[in-house]
Amino acid sequence: MFKLSRSPHTRRLVVRAYVGMILFIPCLLVPPVASGATVTVRSGNGSAGGRDSAVTFLLGPATGPVGHVFTASDFSAAQTGPAAFVVTPNPLWIPSLAADESAKWIGTNPNAGCCSGNTALYAVSFQITSAFTSATLELFFAVDDGIGDGYGLVTGNSGIYLNGSPACRGGFTGASQQQSVSCDVSSLLRGGTNWLYIEDGNAEGAAGLLFSATITTADFSGAGLLLNVPGTAMPWLYSTASGGLNSKYQFGLADGSNPVIVSSANGINFSAGSTLTVTYLNGSVSVGPEIALPYTDASGFPGDTTTSTGTFAPGHYMNPVGYISELVGVFTDNSGSIIGTPFALGDGPTPLTIPVGATQLQLGVDDDKYSDNVGSWVIQVISSSVNPNLPSINSGGVVSSADATAPVSPGSIASVYGTFPVSSSSQTTVTPWPTTLSGLSMQFSGISVPLLYASPLLVNVQVPWELNGQTQALATATVANQTSAPQIVNLAAFAPGIFVMNAQGQGAILDSSYLLVDSSNPAIAGSTYIQIYCTGLGPVTNQPATGASAPISPLAITTTTPTLTVGGMPATVLFSGLAPTAVGLYQVNAQVPTGVTPGSAVPVVLKIGGTVSNTVKIAVQSTPSSSNPEPTATSLSPALLPAGSSAATLTISGTGFLSNSSVTFNGIPHAVSFQNAFQLSITLTAPDLAAAGIYPVIVANPTPGGGSSQPLNFTVTPALNPQPMITSLSPSSAPVGSGPLTLTINGAGFLSISSVTFNGISHAISFQNGSQLTITLTASDLAVAETDPVVVSNPSPGGGNSQPATFTVTAPIPISLTGNWTGAWLSIPSGAYGLLSANFTQNNSAPTTYIQGLPAYSVTGTITLNSSPCFGVEPVSGLIAGNAFAFTAAFAVGQQVAFDGLLNTTGTAVSSGAYVVQSGLCAGDYGIFTATKN
Repeated sequence: MFKLSRSPHTRRLVVRAYVGMILFIPCLLVPPVASGATVTVRSGNGSAGGRDSAVTFLLGPATGPVGHVFTASDFSAAQTGPAAFVVTPNPLWIPSLAADESAKWIGTNPNAGCCSGNTALYAVSFQITSAFTSATLELFFAVDDGIGDGYGLVTGNSGIYLNGSPACRGGFTGASQQQSVSCDVSSLLRGGTNWLYIEDGNAEGAAGLLFSATITTADFSGAGLLLNVPGTAMPWLYSTASGGLNSKYQFGLADGSNPVIVSSANGINFSAGSTLTVTYLNGSVSVGPEIALPYTDASGFPGDTTTSTGTFAPGHYMNPVGYISELVGVFTDNSGSIIGTPFALGDGPTPLTIPVGATQLQLGVDDDKYSDNVGSWVIQVISSSVNPNLPSINSGGVVSSADATAPVSPGSIASVYGTFPVSSSSQTTVTPWPTTLSGLSMQFSGISVPLLYASPLLVNVQVPWELNGQTQALATATVANQTSAPQIVNLAAFAPGIFVMNAQGQGAILDSSYLLVDSSNPAIAGSTYIQIYCTGLGPVTNQPATGASAPISPLAITTTTPTLTVGGMPATVLFSGLAPTAVGLYQVNAQVPTGVTPGSAVPVVLKIGGTVSNTVKIAVQSTPSSSNPEPTATSLSPALLPAGSSAATLTISGTGFLSNSSVTFNGIPHAVSFQNAFQLSITLTAPDLAAAGIYPVIVANPTPGGGSSQPLNFTVTPALNPQPMITSLSPSSAPVGSGPLTLTINGAGFLSISSVTFNGISHAISFQNGSQLTITLTASDLAVAETDPVVVSNPSPGGGNSQPATFTVTAPIPISLTGNWTGAWLSIPSGAYGLLSANFTQNNSAPTTYIQGLPAYSVTGTITLNSSPCFGVEPVSGLIAGNAFAFTAAFAVGQQVAFDGLLNTTGTAVSSGAYVVQSGLCAGDYGIFTATKN
């Protein structure tokens, strides 16, 4: 592998590249937020007699008002309804609006001018593309009957809606007369797509509508913040956190919505001790029917007691209890926990002092269930001063640090443009990169972002790897506990960008000597090896943690290989991955192709994942012919092999290699296989690798010029011992209590210095040959019935352990014998014959005695010799060892009788035995008997 960013020169380059991000990259030109923007939405965008595809509608009844309060489904149906017809006006209708002569009459059918019509809810969309804090709607219109229900009476639908909420509420009459209305829609308008709805209430005759609406937005100017509080807004967030106001019940049924929140994100001063003045401006809320549920919460919140009854309305948390349909508020921290006590807001201006720890003002309606509430309030919030410490991120202000026109990808280096109230600029000099610089931190979708550089107008960051697979993130900046409004960050899997070093587009590209490839150090076509520093090349293997340095071994390599052109010609990419020890910086190594047209500004372009990078420039000169270069050898692959290895290919990496370069190994010339100017290979033979040692490898180029490289050392390590293998054991088992015995181990790779463990205990070996060893198993090895592993080990170099073989110590077979023994006397004394019968039982307890290595069990029983003058009925006891028994019985004074025999332990077969009288009157008598095993 080529040497990648590991010398001090490269570290200086990394710093220089980062400085280039800050000082030399062309700044992203983000237009300032406009002081105001005007959007016109008009009727009749199509041709007369045709359809107006920009305006769609929902039909109500043929006559009369729609007849119910509009719901979200009504507004959705209006959006996807049929296109309006552009109709020829009724002679009674005015031909156009003075405010917009381009407006045309529209209706629900082509015959709208003649005695046919329906009440209709018209819908038309428009875009808001600039930031705003206040907005005004001005509507000029003429209708056949009136806008809204009741024609002058405020009885239901308001007639004019913005994004589904009433705007400029009221009944507007005056068929065939031009009218106008204006109202503040700051709290209803939103960035992106908005929808304007107009209800044409038709009582009779033809239905038709002519309108032109103008929406004007403006920046926050300190005059105040206008907000819309809908009737369904909960007064504060449900929270189970410690200190949360309501930890048991969530206010609102299915039609409840979150509270309206005022914070520093609205561009106002929200520091402790500052004053907010809240004023009701207009609007009304109609509270739906209440549902009386018992209230039994005994958590002891402010104004609450264990005896409270009624419903779990927000008023029960207030002191004094507020009224239903009252505007109420509370200060909270970011987790939703209460700061202070909830309060009611009157009709007049209400000053509020922001308490310590508060980050939000939450506003809503004092209602217990929000059951079918309708309407809304418009309120004004004025702060004591605009917050000078609120950071902000420009819209579209998060871009690649290498290419200000490109998006960003996870893991890459990005530039964030905006306003950041930091005291001074600061740059990171350590890794991992910190997440706070100069008191500033930044978050992408809640993930803390590592920072390289922070200044009042620009912050350089690494995009978190955790965002892989995402297409968007929300970026926020925080300074002194003040957090900016979020801005959308567009993410791409690949966003390649090559860093530039100056305004002329000089690329951050080095040669193999780690020198910048510019007009003072041009690349040589077909020869020079270049290192391109870039970002945004996407996923990598061996990925480091976000903010951490890229690894050196193994390297972090891109999972997709980019293509590269130099001067429009394809170049061979030798490496693509993260630059070692750097953060978010990628490195592409390549060879400048032969045939590139020389010049001081040759274009270089990367492409990966179908995405093309920015174009940077390097200087290139033609290949010199006056002299050969001096070669440089940088690495060997492999760098070592064990003695006794077979022939192997050795690859030499470096620079300045020629097709007629030569190579010596330990001073011996070897045939060369030329790969390119950066790679050669030779074949190492068995004699080269016969003996351990360190051998120099040298590359040489012929004259003119030329010369020899510094030697690289190749190591031949000592020969490796084999790893042993066991194929069988002989024997593979033995009964418990046996031993000692010889265990033969069969296999391969055995040495005279091999070692053996039996059940983890080392045993002395007897080496037979490379496939057989023996050890001696002692009585202690075989004392317990179990399975024991046998392992053979060889020492290093090489060597290792065999797979374990299994030796089994078997348990003894219990013997239980109960039987009647019978036999005939063969007696010398006259009349000493008799019949023998016996009952014989083994004691099945564990053996405590071993006879010739076999467990011995105690036995008891009785024996009777009938028809004999010598014997009576006597007890007997003795031992069974294996299948042999032996015992002696005393039947009368001086009468000793010995018994012995063999037991058949395989079933109920007949066992044989004998007895002999050892002393007394019947001495010398004996008998032969048989017994049957149970």
